[in-house]
Amino acid sequence: MSNFFPPPAVLRTPTWYGGPPDESPLLFPAEDYRVEHRAGRSIVRIIVSGALIYDGIGPVEISPSDVPF
Repeated sequence: MSNFFPPPAVLRTPTWYGGPPDESPLLFPAEDYRVEHRAGRSIVRIIVSGALIYDGIGPVEISPSDVPF
């Protein structure tokens, strides 16, 4: 069976209290996002539009979602 639609991604961000990372569903596949790390902060943008998705404490991770949303 062919996969016409790649799975959406999940943004994992650190928590201020040191627990497990928070997970936020994203609309597009992981390869559609760019992550930049600067001085302890992370910035996430959609590659095509440049839209800002996240600007906060880092490091962050974007990975394919295990389940469809």
